[in-house]
Amino acid sequence: MRDKLQKLKSLFGRMTEGPWMVADSCSWRRIVHAYRNSPVIQPTTQQSDGHPDLLASRHDLDGLCVAVNEMPKFVEALEELDALCVKEGDTIPTARIREILDRVCAERQKGA
Repeated sequence: MRDKLQKLKSLFGRMTEGPWMVADSCSWRRIVHAYRNSPVIQPTTQQSDGHPDLLASRHDLDGLCVAVNEMPKFVEALEELDALCVKEGDTIPTARIREILDRVCAERQKGA
């Protein structure tokens, strides 16, 4: 597990710093940095062949795929941790864990 977490940290460390947001104007949707309004992922047309493509770093595209693919596993792990805290009668510090669980689960539900 620690090896996997280290790999994820390394991958996310190479991505464009957040926070990101979806920008939508005149039907041109793209992902931009929330405060700098600089593009992170945006649509483009390849001049060489006229095909649609995404203009983004490979690290951002890979990281986005990993985030979507791994998120359910992390939510499940956090839910198990929360259940353990409840089972133990909250004898271990849980306020911060519950805050994280609530935030992660809420974000997951928004995206569903």
